Amino acid sequence: MKQSELARRMGVSEKYVIDLLGGNAPLSSETALRLERVLNVPARLWTNLELGYRDFLAREKEAMSLKKSISWSRRFPLREMAKLGWLERARDQLTNTHRLLTYFGCASEEQWHSVFNQTKVVYRHSAVQESDHFALMAWLRRGAIEAHDLELPRHEANLWSNALITIRRNISSDPDQFSRLMIGECTKAGVGLIFLPSLPKMAVSGACVWINKNPCIFLSLRYKTDDHLWFSFFHEAKHVFQNVRKRLFVDEPRQAVRDPLEIEANRYAADTLIPEEAYKKFVAARYFDEASIKAFAREHHLTAGVIVGRLQHDNCVPWPTHLNSLKMHYRWKTG
Repeated sequence: MKQSELARRMGVSEKYVIDLLGGNAPLSSETALRLERVLNVPARLWTNLELGYRDFLAREKEAMSLKKSISWSRRFPLREMAKLGWLERARDQLTNTHRLLTYFGCASEEQWHSVFNQTKVVYRHSAVQESDHFALMAWLRRGAIEAHDLELPRHEANLWSNALITIRRNISSDPDQFSRLMIGECTKAGVGLIFLPSLPKMAVSGACVWINKNPCIFLSLRYKTDDHLWFSFFHEAKHVFQNVRKRLFVDEPRQAVRDPLEIEANRYAADTLIPEEAYKKFVAARYFDEASIKAFAREHHLTAGVIVGRLQHDNCVPWPTHLNSLKMHYRWKTG
């Protein structure tokens, strides 16, 4: 059948038939029904062929777009993310780029920059290192994914105060014991607590993020010693009290020290762990051996490592010291 004859039988223009056969005009449901009557081929066959063809064209177009984003996807620690089970790593870069965009819930690299370069988060840098931006965004995204699965009640400030008192009273050397207690107490107060493995080139100890109407604390487990863990937790706990929902802290370490909210959080963490007056008396004695540190720790229901870490921070004892043996090195079970 000639194209002109097909056009007459269908009741459409010959140009439309030419465009239709060339794949340049979409095949509508009405056209599929006309083809069914003219050619005695079911309309659903024409419709399915059209859907398959348009899907093919869309994927071809997407492949061209993904090729432009391969250099972007290579900036993420995909190997480590795959080891943690955060995404499945493929051999080809196009698939990896597609899976990375799916991981972030973004249609394209452009949308990723629009969303994740404006992530609303408060976090504390290491004093000596700055985090890689892409590793940090991947880590924060994982925390958000896990936080969305939490069933949290409405956040209450008074319940949060009570939760922190209970957690502070139960600091111990057993991560299985205190992590369950911490998560349980935080949940009662409507605060999500997630222990999250760190990624390479990350210098972040913890983060406080508001997801919907609930604050969530992510602890990176970058440092596996008790002094870093407990200080990071109470530092982020203060950010919950500060109720900063729309502020992003991505400052250089020098700038973070000057930020009043960071200074306030640092002071809160230090004084919550070790009462100020008691600490001043202990430091004034200038006697920092293992026995005195252990005794001071027992008196204040702390691990000795927390005391050592504070003394090192305040330059009372050097960082390289035999007292580091008092610090607890936690072993975390991660995915």
